[in-house]
Amino acid sequence: MNLFLTDLELAKVASMFMYSCPIIALMLLGYRTALAYGILNIIPFYMIINNVDLSGYSEIASQLPEADLYITALIFLFFNICIPLATARTIVAAKRLNKTMLNANSFLKDKNELYRTLFTESNKAKIIVDENLVINLSFG
Repeated sequence: MNLFLTDLELAKVASMFMYSCPIIALMLLGYRTALAYGILNIIPFYMIINNVDLSGYSEIASQLPEADLYITALIFLFFNICIPLATARTIVAAKRLNKTMLNANSFLKDKNELYRTLFTESNKAKIIVDENLVINLSFG
């Protein structure tokens, strides 16, 4: 934004996109990517603190007449659509993982009860046939 805007104050507002990237990366991609974006945010922070103007490199004589409106609209969309969608995706993934873990725990609990019933709490011999029709004898 700093490269294409002649108004430095407007370019500072546009840096909010960069500052929110670690949050989105943490939710969607993981902590390593979020850390990388956090370190990358040192660049726009340095540019804002030192009033670095890069618009001279792009040879733009004047900026768009409605540039502030465009940037405000982009920030609005980003914070009101992109971040909530990323949060919703994270919540849905966590719910799916929780459901999978509950199903796995239920399956293991059932298998444990079956094992206990057949082998540890009974003194009678058992014949067990698995899905391959292999017969196993147990005396216990």
